[in-house]
Parts: sequence; C-alpha cells; structure tokens
Amino acid sequence: MIEKALLQRYIDGWKKKNERDILIPLSDDCLIIESHGPMYQGKETVRKWIADWFGKGNQIEKWEIKTFYLCGGHFVSEWTFAYQNPEVREEFEGITIATVENGKITELREYRSTASPFFWKE
Repeated sequence: MIEKALLQRYIDGWKKKNERDILIPLSDDCLIIESHGPMYQGKETVRKWIADWFGKGNQIEKWEIKTFYLCGGHFVSEWTFAYQNPEVREEFEGITIATVENGKITELREYRSTASPFFWKE
C-alpha cells in the first residue's frame, strides 16, 4: 500500500529531523494544513517551515499511526503525537486526511483532539 508508506516516510522524516524524508512523499505543489491553522503551500515553503520548526528547539517524541483507511486516492489515518520544545510538552491524538496523486501526497490536513477521551457518566 503505497499511500501508507508515503505517510510513514513523512512521519519518520519528522521524527528523525530528516528534511529529505519529509519532502520526498510530497508533490511539488503540495498543501499542508496543520490542526491549529497554519497552511504551507509547495515544497519550498514546507522546507522553510521544517527549518523554522526545528530551529526553535522542537522535537518529536512520538508519532505513531494507530489506524489507516484508504479510499481511492484519499486516506485517513488516526495517530498519537507528542512533541517538546524548551517551553512546552504536548501529547494528543489526531487524524490526517490526505489526497495522493501520481504517487505523491498533494494535500495533507491534520485535526487533533482537544481533550483526552473519557467515558461519560450520568
């Protein structure tokens, strides 16, 4: 399944601070939308974002795919994510919705949970 391999390479690139592995799965005109709003259009912008993000002391502690669903040229994946920088550490669950064309991710949009899951009580 090429789509899951693309996502895994992208994730592994971030975990290893490897710009090349982050960029290889992406199309030249890709669009990435983070869960908190920022959008990055094209590989050159993504390259600048990578340098800025790691330059601020951010590092990924965990990014693990929990589920992966494929539907035509689109996929949805649930994951757990944790990162740390000199000021804060965050851990949360989220999903990625992406489009793949010609073996490259053309659009990748992330959503995240704002609270840990819990069982409702009457």
